[in-house]
Amino acid sequence: MFNLVNFSDSNNSSPFSSIRHVDDQGEEYWLARELMALLGYKKWERFVDAIDRAKIGCQNTGVPVENHFTDAGLYTRNVPSDYRLSRYACYLVAIACFHTRQ
Repeated sequence: MFNLVNFSDSNNSSPFSSIRHVDDQGEEYWLARELMALLGYKKWERFVDAIDRAKIGCQNTGVPVENHFTDAGLYTRNVPSDYRLSRYACYLVAIACFHTRQ
């Protein structure tokens, strides 16, 4: 069964909201490494596989991938050290994680 990591917060905000960022232009985004922990992944390499599946899902809907998945950080072995994700990208990643664990 797929479960989010338990999260307690005095503001009763969702775990997803707790890792939300807003840039200087007011655009909201999430960092993949923070989402990874929230979704219960321990290894970046495994989570990158889910991100790659989510990118394919995004592309298959005709939505430009680069609008929702942006490399953030340095590269290690041709893989970015982090991604900046839109809300839609987070949704696609969560779905990819869910289907992987079925």
